[in-house]
Amino acid sequence: MLRKRFANRPEERVRLQFVDYLLSETGFSKNRIGFEAPVTLPQAENTLRADLVLYDRTMNPFVLIECKSEKIRLNQNTGEQIARYNRRLNASFIMITNGVEEIWYDLSGDIPKSTDSPLKPSSNTTELLRSETYWVERGFISPKSNNHIGNLATAALQAFFGDTDSDPIQYLEFPPSISPLSMNHYYRVSTADPDHKVAYTTLDGNRGATMLTAAINRGGKNLGAVWINLDQMVSESAPNARLLTENGPKSVPLPDRFRENLQSCDKLFLNNIGKELLNLF
Repeated sequence: MLRKRFANRPEERVRLQFVDYLLSETGFSKNRIGFEAPVTLPQAENTLRADLVLYDRTMNPFVLIECKSEKIRLNQNTGEQIARYNRRLNASFIMITNGVEEIWYDLSGDIPKSTDSPLKPSSNTTELLRSETYWVERGFISPKSNNHIGNLATAALQAFFGDTDSDPIQYLEFPPSISPLSMNHYYRVSTADPDHKVAYTTLDGNRGATMLTAAINRGGKNLGAVWINLDQMVSESAPNARLLTENGPKSVPLPDRFRENLQSCDKLFLNNIGKELLNLF
């Protein structure tokens, strides 16, 4: 289904994120998901393409989905575009999403009406447990890290991203001048204290290491960043954290308490990792 490589644009990330949700959390068959389904409209010069079309078991259009950038507010204009597409497809539901919010309409009756999602989670559990392979394939863990690091990072990521009802998850982009290591990735963004927000994640450092990475923001202004090489943290007797501060880069010893709680995957520590990372500055 995903043999084609898509450009790394905001709307593409939203689309792939929703497909990931479909496959991993609802159990929707990949064989019934259509990417860029062609739609020919009356008086249109070119054939348009719908972002996603979900088909029912008889392969009739079930849901038509339009994906927008996180920065685009969902309103009547975005709804009218997808409604035009559906005149040809005649799907029972249409949905618009920007990755943060989504709007659903039920078109099965004579009058369109706002509704909840007809897609139901396949599990009754409140937390979705994802494997190490899941995170490696998505660039959160280096495939070169050993099993111990993989297990550690998987437990940390479960704490970071497992609770879908807590702080927001956002895809953040950073200028290359910050670090030779690309920091562009999905982050959990938490309020560490009344003045600071901390965005944190782990990512594949592309040099055989898995990095715990965070960006610090104070009053809407970027204050700095921190990188912790998890492979070095485990293998070295006195590992350091790399910081980018307002006064430039520096390296600081990683406190024993921080290291021990991270290695033991202490749940309380991981749930408060934003404050712990801020304390390194």
